[in-house]
Amino acid sequence: MTLYNESMIAACSAKIKKGLLLCILPLAISLALSVSMCFFLKGDNSNATFLHVLNVAVNALIGWFSLSVLFAYVLPCAKRKRAIERIFYSARKQARGTVAAMNESYTVRDGVSVTEIRLDCDGKIFAFYYDEQASEPQFKVGDILQMTSADNFVFSYEVEDDEKEI
Repeated sequence: MTLYNESMIAACSAKIKKGLLLCILPLAISLALSVSMCFFLKGDNSNATFLHVLNVAVNALIGWFSLSVLFAYVLPCAKRKRAIERIFYSARKQARGTVAAMNESYTVRDGVSVTEIRLDCDGKIFAFYYDEQASEPQFKVGDILQMTSADNFVFSYEVEDDEKEI
């Protein structure tokens, strides 16, 4: 089972573009409204102060929204895309062994939510990271895995039958 492919990179790019559009479009509309209000609003208008205060409040809310989208959506997607690209294009190594341990919880490593997997290869224990967002692991402790890793991330794996000798 292969966990990473080029469509994941394209999907992350699409999410980043959508998020940037959600950031920039409201700011552009806010700027256009502010500039147009300055040109069409005369100083002798009795509502000028109220409209200026309202303009500042609306711009502050739009700015807060845009920054929230940027920091909560765009930047995590950009980190994930960068991590997937690094994993996808890095050198790959083959490993074969028995799953010695799997963490029940996940942690974030290089912008990717991962579960640590310990693989026993000929008496040596190696740690690999399984991407939680790619799919759920189809193996358990004690299974024999033929695995391809890239930068200590599980790139692809195959669960082997127990009858085969290690």
